[in-house]
Amino acid sequence: MSKTIKILVAVLIIMLPVGLFLMLSGDTWKQYLWTTNIFLALQAVITLIFLLSAAETKSVSITSIIILILAFVIEYAGVNSGFPFGKYSYTNTLSPAIFGVPAAITLSWFSVSVNSFLLSKFLLFESKGVYIVFVSALIILGVDLLLEPFASSANGYWLWEGGRIPLQNYVSWFIAGLLFSYILNRLVIWNRIVFENISFITIPAILISVNILQFAVVNAVSGYIFITLIGLILISASVLLSVKFREKDEE
Repeated sequence: MSKTIKILVAVLIIMLPVGLFLMLSGDTWKQYLWTTNIFLALQAVITLIFLLSAAETKSVSITSIIILILAFVIEYAGVNSGFPFGKYSYTNTLSPAIFGVPAAITLSWFSVSVNSFLLSKFLLFESKGVYIVFVSALIILGVDLLLEPFASSANGYWLWEGGRIPLQNYVSWFIAGLLFSYILNRLVIWNRIVFENISFITIPAILISVNILQFAVVNAVSGYIFITLIGLILISASVLLSVKFREKDEE
């Protein structure tokens, strides 16, 4: 693990309790929720640096650009047409935005997709790509189950038409997760050696855990218990079943 990544991860971890304080302290501190942009951008930078250490540079660069462009296009379509997620609109909290799509959201798609895929690939390294892609998409879906009440209901980063999160949002997240995971699996030229070292998964695990912890705490305090439990169960089950499958495959 490089010194740069260690420093950036340390900053991210320090920002976590600060962010929780801002989100849970009432309207007095809501004006500072714009710092979420910094939090999400920092995750994306860490993710990119780490990804470059795990794979061939050119393939990482091309794949990252493709994912960022696709994430923007999907969000642009969603904001302007209601497809594929349903009718929603962003508030000004996550400014700046490009054609109505906050830059931080595009970066967030990149971070969540890459780290979920890295976790899945590590757990199922010698397995078929289809299994890795599927488990990665399940983890991404689990993250969204935690994210939606946190971002839309508790913090108002975006607002759903009618105040309800449509089922199609979760279906679309899973499909998008499949797409991004497939791209990562097909286009990135991985360094096989890194996946044989247990310490490799530390950074992706920290980044995913930071988000899960933040979402779960805010959701629980805000009363969104059921959907939070569903998200946690889905993520946990995906990881545990992957570990079990890997152990069985190694026998």
